[in-house]
Amino acid sequence: TISNELTRTVTVMVRIFSNASNLVVGGKKAYFQVEKTIEAGSNDALLVPMSFNGPPRAGNKNSPVTVVISSKAGRKLHQTDIGMNMTGADAAGVSITIGALAVVVVGVGFRGMRARRRRTEAEDAQHGGATDVL
Repeated sequence: TISNELTRTVTVMVRIFSNASNLVVGGKKAYFQVEKTIEAGSNDALLVPMSFNGPPRAGNKNSPVTVVISSKAGRKLHQTDIGMNMTGADAAGVSITIGALAVVVVGVGFRGMRARRRRTEAEDAQHGGATDVL
């Protein structure tokens, strides 16, 4: 979110990038840049496309992102660093999820087979063993 606390409308250039090798900001250009016009006394939010292209190194899940706000003429007005935390699943999480899914699928399969067997036994008992009678 960008805030304009001045009494006039301003136009700024916002550039967002990361030097971390595992974080991609803005797609193929490796940075995100947009010109924003903000009314006096108002706020404006930016949606910035970011993605992790691999697990963080050595368990460090915090990747720094740099935000630079400058004037249209190119004069830097503000710069700040923000830490982006990776909250996605790692290899252990994916393995646990796949294992749990396999247990559920096998359990549902056995339950279905038991239900079918009970239905067949009930039909056999009802028809005296002749389930294929026309």
